[in-house]
Amino acid sequence: MPPRILLHAGFHKTGSSSVQAALRAHAAQLAPHCQVQLADGIAGRTMMEAARLLSRQPGVPSRRLFRRAFAAWLAPIDLSDGQRLILSCEDLAGHMPGHPGIEAYQKAPRLAAIAVNMLAERFPGTEIWLAYGTRAPGPWLQSVHWQQAQHPHLTESLEDFAARLAPAADFTALLSQVGGECAVPVVAMALERHGPRRLGPVEGLYDLIGLPDAIRTGLVPVPRANGGGSPELAEALVALNRQGLAPEALTQAKRTLLAG
Repeated sequence: MPPRILLHAGFHKTGSSSVQAALRAHAAQLAPHCQVQLADGIAGRTMMEAARLLSRQPGVPSRRLFRRAFAAWLAPIDLSDGQRLILSCEDLAGHMPGHPGIEAYQKAPRLAAIAVNMLAERFPGTEIWLAYGTRAPGPWLQSVHWQQAQHPHLTESLEDFAARLAPAADFTALLSQVGGECAVPVVAMALERHGPRRLGPVEGLYDLIGLPDAIRTGLVPVPRANGGGSPELAEALVALNRQGLAPEALTQAKRTLLAG
């Protein structure tokens, strides 16, 4: 099989934490077939922050910073003959919608184009694919609302939040834009399809990387990571955000609520 790089570049709240937990647990067994690169360590965290910054403050300085950070993240990788590569970081789509000033994944196509071009330069002659986790709009918006309710800026009900951010849940249109920016295959991995599989949503990546059955059957399922809270709990967090508490008091109130 030709060398292939699979870049799992998003999206948040589509099983990405579970995917990465599985990749981390399976890395040693995957090594004969493919390497795994996650956004761990200083280089990974720096790259994540640079991607988020570019989504908040687009411009030449942010693009340059992201290029440097992405290059540093790739620097330690050394592919042997025939070995494949999976890279995974949902922040390569930019900041999660719902953060202040972030209404959608507007910079996801630009971030993907930069990443694909740099991968092509770093690994010439390699086949590059883009993969994105997706999810049905209703459950995705509910999960994003839960995530943002943990931060003090969110004071909207789920109904109002979902109405405002509904365009951000149109992953079909967004991936079409990504495909327009990048001359590589772009694949959607629906959580509803891959989540129930034996190994969870990471199975979608293993399909795309051509993982042999001899390796896959020996992999052990990893517990689901970063599961969301209930709508009722999210609304309780939002109610606390509306009270105008001092930061320390708000943090303690949320800890008490979540502990219960």
